[in-house]
Amino acid sequence: MSSALARAVQVVRGSLAPPGATARPASGQARWLHRFPLGLQVLAFISVLAVVVIGSSYRAYVDSAQALIRASESEHLIGAALVAQTRIEAESRVLVSTTQSLARHPAVREALQEGTTPEALATVGKEMAAAFDSAGLSTLDLIDRRRVIVHSAPATAARGIKASVWGVAEALGGEAMLQTAKEARGGLIVRSIVPVPDLDGRVVGVVMAGTRFDNPFARRIAQDSTVELAIATPIGVVARSSDRFHMTPALHQRPLEQALFERQPVLVFDLAHDDLRQYVPVRLGDETFVLIVQGDAQAAQAHVVAAAREATRSAMTMFGLAIVAAGLFAVTLGRRLRQIRSQAEHLARDITGEVHVPALGGCELDALEHVFDHTARSVARHHEALRQAKVQAEHAADSDPLTGLPNRGCLMRMLSSRLSQQPGEDWALLFLDLDGFKQVNDQRGHDIGDALLREAAERLTRLVGRREDVTRLGGDEFVLIAHADGPPLAPQRLAQKVIHALEQPFHLDAGAAPVQVSASIGIALHPEHGRDASTLLKHADMALYAAKGAGRRTYRLYGSPGGPPAT
Repeated sequence: MSSALARAVQVVRGSLAPPGATARPASGQARWLHRFPLGLQVLAFISVLAVVVIGSSYRAYVDSAQALIRASESEHLIGAALVAQTRIEAESRVLVSTTQSLARHPAVREALQEGTTPEALATVGKEMAAAFDSAGLSTLDLIDRRRVIVHSAPATAARGIKASVWGVAEALGGEAMLQTAKEARGGLIVRSIVPVPDLDGRVVGVVMAGTRFDNPFARRIAQDSTVELAIATPIGVVARSSDRFHMTPALHQRPLEQALFERQPVLVFDLAHDDLRQYVPVRLGDETFVLIVQGDAQAAQAHVVAAAREATRSAMTMFGLAIVAAGLFAVTLGRRLRQIRSQAEHLARDITGEVHVPALGGCELDALEHVFDHTARSVARHHEALRQAKVQAEHAADSDPLTGLPNRGCLMRMLSSRLSQQPGEDWALLFLDLDGFKQVNDQRGHDIGDALLREAAERLTRLVGRREDVTRLGGDEFVLIAHADGPPLAPQRLAQKVIHALEQPFHLDAGAAPVQVSASIGIALHPEHGRDASTLLKHADMALYAAKGAGRRTYRLYGSPGGPPAT
């Protein structure tokens, strides 16, 4: 065996030809290699190979780190932007709902008539103050046809009538408006402007309410999401979560314009400029603005750049040490791989938030692969958690928090979809409210009132059969959708059943007397009484007021004797 090994060494050196080979003169390159011992040649080859391996390993590490940061931070920023967008849309829906409710209020209509009495103004003042406090509005003004503010809640509220001349004019013409504007002192103001018709349908005034999204709003989102948040319009930033949020026009003008005009989310990931942001467009009414969510890219930048510099130094060190001894090279390589593993574990903790990454014994490369695999799975779990949070946020935006029923926004979308898909289908819309509910709230307390609303929602759901066909608009108002293609007078029979079911005593408090209420119902038929959601709701509402005028505890069909005349 020793002779065979010696012969193999001689073949490698070129001093002895293998069996069967024809001897030939050594080339110039071979003669040059002969000047160095075989061990030094092997050592030089290992050194070059080590430099290539280490450089490739660090390059793969840097690429993997950037990919993991991009995936993790992108989902995190998108989740934070969705939270902010959901809050803005939810508060805007509350703003529109509150304004529309006030526009239908009889006290508001009376206050806008000529010769208004102080008692009427006092009554509408109470209603506006209650709506202002409950909805968390920034401004709430009542404007007559002369464009004069009749009343505002509170009296010291900043009034935006001068900034909304066009919107007020459109509302006086009968068109509801939703406007967004930048305030002089900073912040984004969203105004809902709704016309107030009299009993003859003539517009007698306007209800204008506003909600402000300013720096405190951005700070609340930033605290919940551990990000920096700003609200930007085409003319610049109107609100930001802190002074640390900076805008560099040279870097961020293009993605801001792209998000505004293309109306698509834009992710900016540039570690060279310490920039990690998500631009998400939000549309309210005819206006579009952009939510800018900024992550913390400074730590990721420092970590990746330091790793790249360390890779260069390590490669140079390995090359020099390999010339001295293969053993030192092997020791240094092992030490460097362990450092990579430690840095990868640190990066994994930064991305996933986990205090401890499970260790894997054995080869350092296997351990490094295990760390990256563990980090990738953690990022996938975080992505799934964000997706579930998005689904929950969308469900919360479409549901009434008290009863769990669909809310007004969800009802309008369902009606629009149904009308577009089945325009000729026969069905009915029942608009009802509870007679005596206010007395229950005043005498028994709001807890009993809330329990009454929940129990009433359950009774209505059992009667209709499908939960999505029952909607709570707000307060004690509900809307039912009933098919009218069955037996004759099916909607009227359903109305009688509803009145009978809601007349039954409500046992809400053990040891206390049961609660007794009744219901008044207005009915509108599709397509006879309207072919769009707003018209059907308006006619059903008019029929409801006719039922209340008939003494309550009854129903009225729009356009029928005893009900409001069909228009």
